[in-house]
Amino acid sequence: MSCVKNRVSLATLTGLFLLVASSFLVFPFIDGVSAQTYFVARTVKVGSDPRAVLFDPANGEVYVSLWLSDAVAVLSGSTNTFVENLTVGYGPLGLAFDSSNGYVYVADARSNNVSIIDGSTNTVVENLTVGAGPVAVAFDSSNGMIYVANANPPPPHGPFSGLFRGTVSVINGATDTEVSAVKVGLDPSGIAFDPSNGEIYVSNAASNTVSVINGSSNTVVANITTGSGPSGVAYDSVTGQLYVSNGNSNTVSVINSQTNTVAENITVGTYPFGVAYDPASREVFISNEGSNTVSVISDTTDTAIATVNVGTYPLGEAFDSSNGKVFVADSGSDTVSVLATSFPTASLSNWEILTTGVVVIVLVLVGIMLWSLLRRRQSRQGDPAPDGQQ
Repeated sequence: MSCVKNRVSLATLTGLFLLVASSFLVFPFIDGVSAQTYFVARTVKVGSDPRAVLFDPANGEVYVSLWLSDAVAVLSGSTNTFVENLTVGYGPLGLAFDSSNGYVYVADARSNNVSIIDGSTNTVVENLTVGAGPVAVAFDSSNGMIYVANANPPPPHGPFSGLFRGTVSVINGATDTEVSAVKVGLDPSGIAFDPSNGEIYVSNAASNTVSVINGSSNTVVANITTGSGPSGVAYDSVTGQLYVSNGNSNTVSVINSQTNTVAENITVGTYPFGVAYDPASREVFISNEGSNTVSVISDTTDTAIATVNVGTYPLGEAFDSSNGKVFVADSGSDTVSVLATSFPTASLSNWEILTTGVVVIVLVLVGIMLWSLLRRRQSRQGDPAPDGQQ
């Protein structure tokens, strides 16, 4: 009877030791439900001063506006490599993709026009004159219209910046002609379309508001007060919310599109600018120009859950739905950072892998020593050998 009890005690103690030891190795790598981590998988050199980024789901390519190169860089989304530069107007900024015809629209801020790129051939097929200082573009899939936010005057901003109301040019996507101009707030900076209610949201950096345009009537139906210096805007297709970066407040305003009110303000890095959304992971990516980082926000809790170091002065972002990567324009580095996700164990450094291996070996040796000590104790008490022989 004593033999059985001691064997049970031995097995129990050894099992508990191994369980506790393994927990110290596993639990540090578990973070919430997804257990994902983010890292820069690749840095792609592009032209001078990259600003905005767009993913084209039709051809799998990524478009990056180059402010000082007067061009748009084309990257391969599958290989994360530079393909070519397309010459456009002066001072290209915002980008938008028209899913009805495969065109890419480029806001040329210093040319007061929009360059239209055929995504199937990557050639500029037309240049359309719009308002003064076009900076951002959005496509309305419900009516086929293109909405272009005009800063009036164009950047870089001088002494007259924020003194005049901006406008939004409404372009018929079928004919590529301007059909209307809608007055919004001061210094419009970002724009996004909400397919759930058919409205267009325009951030007004100098008014600290977001103008809401009804896509059916092309009129402003609401003005939402946000933080200071709102810029980037992105729509969350899962929750129906919109995320607006407030550059001067270091926050992100979460807008309930059903009530057109701010539901929450989330603290992020310094001078947040670009916004991108990943519906698969339900996460929002915010580029922090002043911190050289990207904040990752979970839309289930509306809290920042991670921070990723990128290049210098990150601005625009885009999510590549074909491979789950995020492309970030590093304006000060003349590069694009490609963010990828994986389980943390897949991204451990060689030193971390070596250290983990040593810890495992030590734990195994300690376990063997513990087993040996317990056997010696049993032997001194007159217990039979572990093989059960009497």
